[in-house]
Amino acid sequence: MTVTLSIPVQENLVELLRALGNLETVTAAALRRYALDYCLERIERAERQIAFYEQQYASDYETFNRRVCTDAAFLDEINRTHPTWEADATEWIYRIEEAQEWRERSETIPDRTRGENQSGTHGTVESGCFLQDCTQVRDQFRSRAR
Repeated sequence: MTVTLSIPVQENLVELLRALGNLETVTAAALRRYALDYCLERIERAERQIAFYEQQYASDYETFNRRVCTDAAFLDEINRTHPTWEADATEWIYRIEEAQEWRERSETIPDRTRGENQSGTHGTVESGCFLQDCTQVRDQFRSRAR
């Protein structure tokens, strides 16, 4: 499904985008790149917090949760050494779910080379590889600068 956006953009930015190539192709590639970068930023932020808890409790969440539920000695130790462990565990699982949610969102972004998302269904972007687009843009600017 294709959606047409109507957004105000400064005229000088539109002219710059036109200089980079087909306005629709360049804009779609920029939106795709922005969406992917944002997803990756959110995944990395969640994973940093997950790593913090894994280090703090010397365990992954699944093992930690299993031991809290089945090992009384471990639970006593955690209550003594980490009195806020329940709040930590709540945030820990939230961050795991958050990272997964952003991974799933990133998989819906059309593939850069085929205009398809990870599931193989076609997206709305029909441009080629973003990096290839960047190379073409760089070459265009070099030729204009001469």
